[in-house]
Amino acid sequence: MRDSEIIYKINKEKRVVVCIITYCRYVASNRLYKYASHYEQDYNKEDIKDTYIGIAKCSPEDEWDEEKGKRLALIRAKRKRSKDINRVLTRAIQIMKREIEDLEKYAIHKIPDENEVLS
Repeated sequence: MRDSEIIYKINKEKRVVVCIITYCRYVASNRLYKYASHYEQDYNKEDIKDTYIGIAKCSPEDEWDEEKGKRLALIRAKRKRSKDINRVLTRAIQIMKREIEDLEKYAIHKIPDENEVLS
């Protein structure tokens, strides 16, 4: 799996900086599979987009600062990506809660109490 890549497109004439973060699709699910690979089918329904774009436009009355524009565009792209990652993780937590409830309901998995362990 490829790591995310950050690309900037700068148009000084229009005073715009665009930040593009690519290869994001599996950033959340890769972490989840690492710890809970048997949930893969459920998580696949929740993959995020592959590309996120943040745009920073410089107002005509402001001074052009390319580095500041890059930082702002990157923050905006990451904010969008984080929102989707949080959605995936929230869904994963719901799936895990459901699995735990099923384990408890059907007594498939019994956690010993302290007295059983110490005796």
